[in-house]
Amino acid sequence: MWTLASNMLLSRIQHGATLLSSGKVLATGGNTLPVGELYDYSSDTWTPVDKTSSERFQHTATVLLSGDVLIAGGSNAFSSFSSCQVYNASLNMWTPVANMLTQRYQHTATLLLSGNVLVVGGADQFEITATVCEIFDPQSNTWMKCDGLNDQLNGHTATLMSSGKVFVTGGAYFLGYLSTSQLFDPKAMHWVRTVTMLSERFQHTASLLPNQQVLLVGGYNNTALSDCEMYNVSSNATTRVANMLTARFQHTATVLSPQQILVIGGNDGSKSLSSSELYSVSSDKWMSVNNMLFARAGHTATLLSSGKMLITGGMNNGNYLSSCELYDPSSKKWS
Repeated sequence: MWTLASNMLLSRIQHGATLLSSGKVLATGGNTLPVGELYDYSSDTWTPVDKTSSERFQHTATVLLSGDVLIAGGSNAFSSFSSCQVYNASLNMWTPVANMLTQRYQHTATLLLSGNVLVVGGADQFEITATVCEIFDPQSNTWMKCDGLNDQLNGHTATLMSSGKVFVTGGAYFLGYLSTSQLFDPKAMHWVRTVTMLSERFQHTASLLPNQQVLLVGGYNNTALSDCEMYNVSSNATTRVANMLTARFQHTATVLSPQQILVIGGNDGSKSLSSSELYSVSSDKWMSVNNMLFARAGHTATLLSSGKMLITGGMNNGNYLSSCELYDPSSKKWS
């Protein structure tokens, strides 16, 4: 018999949910919360962790090579942050680290092959989008400015390729939405423009496949999008693939296997969604899977070591959620 996972201790939206080396999941921030919590799948329990120094949402949470988690930036609805902290799971303790050079939220943070972290884009409390990117070195606890982006952007995606380069797509700035993409080379410390997407996209998803193709799904550009495209790094070209069954943004997309990507929830422009759909790369088709028990957008999806997927929080038509659900890819059922 399938059951709901235990509720989080607090309702969260646009939070972080990070899989630790222990197999537990660390939930951070969301809805301007300073308190984190840990989920233990074996006991289906949430326990509080040490408070962070700042309330924040729309931040980033990145697992470092050490297993520690770097929390960077974010907002508390009144201001944006440059402050950063590192969570040590073995000590259950937060430690302040060097501030970023720029305040930002709705940015991305990507762990590079070197172990450094690349932070890209975002906006400040005045809705001014950033062209400044910066790199954090955990060993020296320093931030370094890197070559400027070609576009101001926030709500974009950043994908680490096997080459070590970072592929950035879409986003928005004060004049509208972006169809541009660019590639960052950490060795040369330089950005170059790449392909123009077939659609402008904001709050979409980008999923890296083992063949080094990137599936770009949905998003928003004055309306919710159902269209999708596949970027091929070797040809530097993007091609249209099958549309989703439902237009959506603020969803999640998780690679379950080299041939399958699961898209969950989101918003269709008028309401939060409970629907989920599975994309087959080989057949270029979307298939509906069982609906979640709760509609939600701005949630998280974390693939557990058990093979199940943990969905946490989000918003259901204005209501912040503490509810959590588990998805079993083998049975295609929510619990």
